[in-house]
Formats: sequence, C-alpha cells, structure tokens
Amino acid sequence: VAVAPVPDAAAADEPTIPGTEHGGGRRLAIVFTCTVCDTRSAKKFSEHSYRHGVVVVKCPGCQNHHLIADNLGFFEEEGNWNIETLLRERGDDVVDDDNLMAGISPERLRELIVGTKVGSPEG
Repeated sequence: VAVAPVPDAAAADEPTIPGTEHGGGRRLAIVFTCTVCDTRSAKKFSEHSYRHGVVVVKCPGCQNHHLIADNLGFFEEEGNWNIETLLRERGDDVVDDDNLMAGISPERLRELIVGTKVGSPEG
C-alpha cells in the first residue's frame, strides 16, 4: 500500500463536481489490492479528509467499500485510525510521504503498483 501526495496539476485536470471540491489542499493517493477480489487499483483523496475526516474507497472490481481513514469514530470506536496504523500493526510495509519522497527504487515502486515482487517471473 502506498499513500503519497499527488501533484497539483493532476488534481486540476479532474472534473469539478459540486460539493466535492477539496479547497485547494494537498491530494494524496493510495495504490492497493482489494482483499476481496484481488483487483489492483489507485484512488485519490484530500489530505484533509485522510488526516481529519473519513475516507472510504470503492473497489472497481467487486464494488466493495474499503475504509482508509476514520478520524471521527464513525467506523472505529477510538477514531484517529487509518490504514497506515493497521498495516504497521500487522508488520506490513507502508510507503508514505516521508519514505516515498526520500527516494524509492523504481523496482519497489513497480512492485507496489503492479503487485509483483522484484525478481518474480511477472516482474
């Protein structure tokens, strides 16, 4: 799973839907594999929602909803929960703003996006 900022130019290309503008704040993206149907996809959302609100994304394969962040306690009793917290608790790798911007190898980035391991027959 990778959560990283999205360049402002990409956000400007999105169509504007009334009520969905994010006020010009920074945009984040997540690349993930659905745990239900194994579909690999990427989603964008505002950093404000991720840090202070609720983010739920829908899998394009099976239409299942995945909770990415809940800072309001809507789904998680304690609130202040996000996918990074869960993954770190499980011991999984998390590529976030800090380590992505510090430099990530092209092979590791390809592994994250395609969902293959470096050196595997697919990658």
